[in-house]
Amino acid sequence: MKTIETKAGDHISKVAFEACSLAKECLQPVHFVFNEVEVDVCPGDEAAGVVEVWQKRFDQKCRDFENSKEGKQVATDKAQSIATARRKNDYLLEELYVGSTYPKAEILVRILADLADAAHVGVPMDYQYLAGYMEQAGYKENEYVGHTPASDFKTNRVICARYIIGQAINCMKMGMPPHPLTRKFYEDFTKIPLVV
Repeated sequence: MKTIETKAGDHISKVAFEACSLAKECLQPVHFVFNEVEVDVCPGDEAAGVVEVWQKRFDQKCRDFENSKEGKQVATDKAQSIATARRKNDYLLEELYVGSTYPKAEILVRILADLADAAHVGVPMDYQYLAGYMEQAGYKENEYVGHTPASDFKTNRVICARYIIGQAINCMKMGMPPHPLTRKFYEDFTKIPLVV
């Protein structure tokens, strides 16, 4: 029996086609494991049928996990994580929208970093509205992108903050949350000394 080694980035359709081709060429069964599901392919098997077999086994594996003690704990933990993130989002949005003035860049950068963290655990939000709000406040999409000298991003708090906000606006105008790297950008921003 021949074996195909799958790699990160492979698609089941491609793997199934390769396995069927190899089985036909070698006239012997071919074995592969894809997403922890084992499949044996015989000469004459069609790729579509192999994908169907894999999908049924994968779906069963998912159901088995969801019904296991560990799977139920993962679901509980995820629900708690989403609830916590949602409460945090509500607080952040209240902080953002309450008051008669728009938030300063340094406050907005922190809020965006927190929103990025919350968004990536599955809290839904109207990001396009938030992007419009920030543009009303005078921030610009992709501001300082391509700016030189690059050292300004490490020494100038205003340029760094507006760059981060501009990148977040770009993501949010497409309906996406701020990029997960927003947290890293914010941490870099906090290391820039205050100029008095």
